[in-house]
Amino acid sequence: MAVTVLARGTEGVLAEATTDERGRFSLEVPEAIFVLVAVPPGHEKLKVTVEAVPGEERAETFYLESVGSGYEATVRADRVAREVTKRVIPREIVLTAAGTQGDAIRIIESLPGVNRAPFGGGSQLVLRGSNPQDSNSYIEGMEVPLLYHFGGLRSTFNSAFLDSLEFVPGNFSPEYGRAVGGMIDVKVRDPADDLFRGEVDLNLYDAGFVLEGPVSERWSLGGAFHRSYIDTLLPAVLPSDLPVTFDALPRYYDYQFLATWKGDNSEKFRVIFFGSNDKFIFAFDDEEDDGTTIRNGLSIRSMFHNLQAIYESKVSEKIRHKSSARLGLTDLSFSFGPDVDFQIFNYQIAARSTWIYQALDNLEFMWGLDQDVNFVDLKLNIPRAPLEGEEQVPFGTLSFLEQELDKKVLWNN
Repeated sequence: MAVTVLARGTEGVLAEATTDERGRFSLEVPEAIFVLVAVPPGHEKLKVTVEAVPGEERAETFYLESVGSGYEATVRADRVAREVTKRVIPREIVLTAAGTQGDAIRIIESLPGVNRAPFGGGSQLVLRGSNPQDSNSYIEGMEVPLLYHFGGLRSTFNSAFLDSLEFVPGNFSPEYGRAVGGMIDVKVRDPADDLFRGEVDLNLYDAGFVLEGPVSERWSLGGAFHRSYIDTLLPAVLPSDLPVTFDALPRYYDYQFLATWKGDNSEKFRVIFFGSNDKFIFAFDDEEDDGTTIRNGLSIRSMFHNLQAIYESKVSEKIRHKSSARLGLTDLSFSFGPDVDFQIFNYQIAARSTWIYQALDNLEFMWGLDQDVNFVDLKLNIPRAPLEGEEQVPFGTLSFLEQELDKKVLWNN
């Protein structure tokens, strides 16, 4: 049964919609704060206040208690909370959010239902309690290996080229796959096409710059670079008698290069080349050792480089198209002393194509293709885990598992 839904403001009704047979409706409200009102038959009245921000898109699910008949008992309890299933946060809000320390993508950590993994977890985000591996991070609809640098201090993509953040903590549509938790999609804006401009960023963790502008009537370019200076400042504050020798102090850098071509009839072609590199190596001093300080050392490295091409067009008044392709390289390695070693090289080829048909103002059909191929080189030498019932033995007496795979192919559809 169709139900009328009203959005009321301070001066009366702002918008009106009618639900379909499944109870779904869509409203475009000219004010950010309003009250939703509906009186569905056989259910309690819907009356909730929505406090949005200008330009924000959100999808919500409202649960209403059914009203009992003369043959039913009604139990009064706390009001059932509504569920926000999708948030699209525009650039203006993201860049001015408090607590991000100038890194706009970190606003994700302040959203409801989000918890970051402990220090050192990098891009591992816990969305609604799901395992970090069950959620995915995307840049323009394609997966990114690491959203944050080592320790989660900074994001790996410069906020200067951020357009918006799409956050779905759970129950996302089939448009995104290979995950069962939640998803975060970083939307990237085009470089400036009116004049050249730039900025220099100097903060507590790193320093960098941004430069963008037009190079022709149809082409515009942009670039950014960040590098930490922890490896420069840390030796000045560490005591000289510290029993740790830093051969390569903790450091990270990231870069982004964007090129955009705008044609006629809403055609647009973009190239995004971006990457990140984190490295952390130190060794414990051992005066009785033979001089090879790395014997009791620890080394951690994470690196990725992605080349992404995106083409968008409007085929007709009702049909839109977007296709993208990505080439990527990811290198993750960990070693402890001369025995424990783990290295994985992942070469990625991905393609994605989406077609959208706008049937009605509030109804559209979407179909497409999503393909991901990974060529994996794996090398590991790690202690074998004790079997059930076995006693714990000293680390030096453990047997080791050694494995090496060359170009293992993994297909994902």
